[in-house]
Amino acid sequence: MDIILKNKKLTTKICKTNEERERGMKNQDFTEFESMLFLLGKDYECFWMKDCIIPLDILFLDHKFSIVKIFDSCPQCKTGNCEKYCSEGNYVLELPSKYCKNNGVKIGDVITLSF
Repeated sequence: MDIILKNKKLTTKICKTNEERERGMKNQDFTEFESMLFLLGKDYECFWMKDCIIPLDILFLDHKFSIVKIFDSCPQCKTGNCEKYCSEGNYVLELPSKYCKNNGVKIGDVITLSF
């Protein structure tokens, strides 16, 4: 599936099962897809960067896919004591580090799903 953010189409991997959400970007990079969208089904969630091999931008989205919180350039974490990135939101979108800064993505922007 693709999403559209700031008029750019991004190939997106959807994480909807507990296993997919738990694995996230662990030991992966963006070679087969350009972003990862997590379907949470909750109003508040925390993410961390345990075993991620690249830094990420983490965006929390509300039920209308509007961005409510952006964590820029979250660093990788190899220990068990990783920083947590928490916010309200029904969805989380992960992008390569500095994507938001380089493309003018900001709070209030809306993503569109493209099937």
